[in-house]
Amino acid sequence: MRFRNVAGFCTVFALLLTLPALASAQAASATSYGVKAGLNISSVNVDFGDASITGDGRAGFLFGGWVARDFNPRFGIQVEGLFSQKGTEFADEDNLFDVPGDASFKLSYVEFPVLARVNFPASAATVRVLAGPTFGFNVNESIKVGDVELDGDDVPLKAFEAGFALGGAVEFRKFIVDARYTWGLTDINDGTGTDEPTVKNGTFSISFGYRFR
Repeated sequence: MRFRNVAGFCTVFALLLTLPALASAQAASATSYGVKAGLNISSVNVDFGDASITGDGRAGFLFGGWVARDFNPRFGIQVEGLFSQKGTEFADEDNLFDVPGDASFKLSYVEFPVLARVNFPASAATVRVLAGPTFGFNVNESIKVGDVELDGDDVPLKAFEAGFALGGAVEFRKFIVDARYTWGLTDINDGTGTDEPTVKNGTFSISFGYRFR
């Protein structure tokens, strides 16, 4: 397991802890904030140009906070700060590496989704559609093939990832259930060879949250 960008991670994590304070500084009644935690089921697609391989789903957790501002009852914007575990599993027969054995990718990101939200309020609950870009920073990675742990020289990965999230949420009183899928839009492979594959994340998330305001 290898940690990277430790100073940046600490700064970003501190920002996550201050999200409620930032939100409460805005006195407008249309501003809300809260916390959330949940589960990721993620995979990684490796595209060689003439062929591609998608790994098996891997479970991880997510947690963080969010701030939202509704400009009218129907439309607003929601900004989140999340710690999000991603990754995948490749079977030995996929022949992804020269080393024999199943391959396991464990990747951790600090992510900032910036989502437009469309509200459909009802008497019992509010239903929302969420969509927008995500900006992720790789803060931790562990890649193993069989019993061999690979390092950044063997599998170089980029520190930044951009994606796009689409999903929905239901809020009942102050409790929220959120489900979404996030497509990785940028190549996370940092290899410099001419035959390097394109590597992208894909993540389904379900989370449970609480709105403080």
